[in-house]
Amino acid sequence: AGSENRMIVSFSGGKDSTATADVVVKALGNPYITHLFGNTTLEFPYTTEYAERYRKAHPMAEFRIAQNTDQNFYEVCKEIGPPARMMRWCCSMFKTGPITRVLNRKFGDKQILTFYGIRRNESVSRSKYSRVTENTETVKIQKQTVASPIFEWKDLDVWLYLLSEKVDFNDAYRLGYDRVGCWCCPNNNLRAQFLSRIYMSEQSEKWRTFLVDFARQIGKHDAEEYVDSGKWKARQGGNGVAAAGDVKLKFTNCTS
Repeated sequence: AGSENRMIVSFSGGKDSTATADVVVKALGNPYITHLFGNTTLEFPYTTEYAERYRKAHPMAEFRIAQNTDQNFYEVCKEIGPPARMMRWCCSMFKTGPITRVLNRKFGDKQILTFYGIRRNESVSRSKYSRVTENTETVKIQKQTVASPIFEWKDLDVWLYLLSEKVDFNDAYRLGYDRVGCWCCPNNNLRAQFLSRIYMSEQSEKWRTFLVDFARQIGKHDAEEYVDSGKWKARQGGNGVAAAGDVKLKFTNCTS
């Protein structure tokens, strides 16, 4: 494949990747560019609806989906405990692992250029990135150059672009969410949890019940308080972890 065919837009269904995709397609004049949607299986229903809407609105683009079909999130949680802020095992298992497998199947060992919706002011860690990054420790998937066209944009810039260019976007933002990653992510704020109890009541109750049961299993006498106060997000160490060999095997399978 020529270099034109070795360019990817990383599409998450969030506002930043939506703006990035629109900028890239228009700037390159290439409606055929590959979009790769990493479906973590923990997406907001609004995100999967939007991804399908986007695909239908861009029929010339190659739209690929990367998804872990080998592991179930709840089953893994039962074995090694739920993810926490400092132990986000879910990212490699349900996001970067499946994405890597799709890229390896499509491109093998060829160098690729990936456009990401990373922005400097999203977090302290991302502020250390560069607008264009070669194969360094900041690139989780090897043999790619990462370009971040909206790296210097603020939230306001993203919204002004989407609204002025009349770009369709994820309906979750209209409900009040300010980010649309995994709906049960330990990094979600209290407002997101509150909104999910309203708009995703069944999933939210299932997740809370699981967390309370897990808290009891690891010996928390105030299990409900432990969950509702958000202390489960700060968990560190091996509480709730099954045999270490099983955990290692899971990680090996998902990132190969």
